[in-house]
Amino acid sequence: MDVNDFDNTHHSNITRRLSISLYHYLCKHIIGTENHVKTVRIINTVRDNVSLGNGTATITSGSFGEGLQMRGSDKDIMHVYTCTEVHANIKSATTIPTKTHFLMMTEDTKPGFTMLRLIDSNNISLISIDQNLFLPKLGLVKLELTYYTQSYSPTLLSCRKFRGEQHLSNILFKQILSIEGMSNVHGPCLTDSDGLFDLANCLHSKFWVRAALQWSTRSNNAWLYEPTKKKIISHGVLFVPVGDKGSPNEEFEWRLSFSVGEKFLIYTFSHTQLLCYALMKILLKDVIDIDSRCKKNAVFLLPEDNYILVIGRTTTLCMDTC
Repeated sequence: MDVNDFDNTHHSNITRRLSISLYHYLCKHIIGTENHVKTVRIINTVRDNVSLGNGTATITSGSFGEGLQMRGSDKDIMHVYTCTEVHANIKSATTIPTKTHFLMMTEDTKPGFTMLRLIDSNNISLISIDQNLFLPKLGLVKLELTYYTQSYSPTLLSCRKFRGEQHLSNILFKQILSIEGMSNVHGPCLTDSDGLFDLANCLHSKFWVRAALQWSTRSNNAWLYEPTKKKIISHGVLFVPVGDKGSPNEEFEWRLSFSVGEKFLIYTFSHTQLLCYALMKILLKDVIDIDSRCKKNAVFLLPEDNYILVIGRTTTLCMDTC
């Protein structure tokens, strides 16, 4: 063995020892063991299932929803309004009389955004009545507005005429659903005054959108088992109330959210991958404040080319590769 080979072997051994030490430290002091993470996820699932009802479904999202109980992280909750359906195209729009139905309009929006045009509702006559009496003065008729949002779909109350058709306003949607103590708008979310709790009221489509078809058909994601991929696709897509900043149609644009699919992907991570992802969140949040979606993308892409790397306890190697 020459000097270079010896140095490389020595460096590799040191790196692996450091990785194992870091792995154990993160498990003991920061993230928890693999069983602890599984327990947190089960608790979240049970809580979400118990909360189902009254026209909404609850999804615990963010770091806590992924099973990470990290100090300083806020709590992210998504309320999906099950009284509303979003359709990808008019041909697939099988309407249910008890629900409000919208159609995706993506012609004049950037990728990742859509406008939502009203196509059917059993209470469609309420639009003109509510716009005249309630929506222009939201802060003055809170009692009456609360009655209407409890009795009718808040999406219907949030419609405004745009280009001759009724479209869903993300601004009105957030205003109507704001409550005392949760009225600060932070992107698509309503947040409390302390910034510890984020609530995203959103809509759902059971259809997989055209923009994501390439992901569903590509073959280089061998680390992802086919049942998980099918589960992600069958869930569909969520829509959160925020438009493309600076767009002339920003009020009527909604951002596509794959947060549930991302959570399913993270559930397939090895514990090393999860620790690497958590470590990236800790290090990059305070240093350069990278968006969490960018961190997820880095960890999602890693196993496609380096699947063996993320199986063992090589946390440092995983982090370096990211």
